[in-house]
Amino acid sequence: MLQLLASSLLMLSPVAQPAQTLEPQWRVEDVRWTNTLSASGRSVLVAEFSRGSVENIIEHGNIIALEEQLLRARASNDRDVIARILSDHYAGTDAAGRRRTKAETVEQWTSSLTSVTPTTAQVRSSANIAIITGEQVHTDRSGAATILFTRVYVR
Repeated sequence: MLQLLASSLLMLSPVAQPAQTLEPQWRVEDVRWTNTLSASGRSVLVAEFSRGSVENIIEHGNIIALEEQLLRARASNDRDVIARILSDHYAGTDAAGRRRTKAETVEQWTSSLTSVTPTTAQVRSSANIAIITGEQVHTDRSGAATILFTRVYVR
């Protein structure tokens, strides 16, 4: 199961060997959300993948689906879904530079947003980790703001 864990990562080399740079095999996918009409005529956001390898779309599609669950939970103030997605070891930094624990983040993310709309993202994944960076529009009672974000997911 994927869970969101935002933290610094440190790669340690074995003690008996000199330090080496290990290059993981990263898969990269660009994602753009577009507004389209559903079969019932409702406007819906659909994630479009740019690179299109089947392996990327399957793996990154799961990450994007989890990200979309998180965004819906934030917009509907669903604490249970947010808490399920965030790792117990979650560490975040808000837009003002304040560090947040899981409990503080759940509280902050369920307080004021009326909608969260994804616009663009890039997903990079390797083995047990995925990093998603992108842009979203956050709307609250005072208006809308474009937000840049980085999230780290681990298995």
